Amino acid sequence: MQPSGGGTDGNVFRLNGISAVVVGMADHNMHTKREYVVIPDLIDSANLCETF
Repeated sequence: MQPSGGGTDGNVFRLNGISAVVVGMADHNMHTKREYVVIPDLIDSANLCETF
């Protein structure tokens, strides 16, 4: 894991004193019309969330 310093909904929680972890997939063409998710990355992220 690595801090990104980016804007997420997790910031709203942190501003209110609630710890937050943002989980996401690798950024392939992020925020463009050609953005996509690799299915194994999606499954890995879902498994991580399920574990916690």
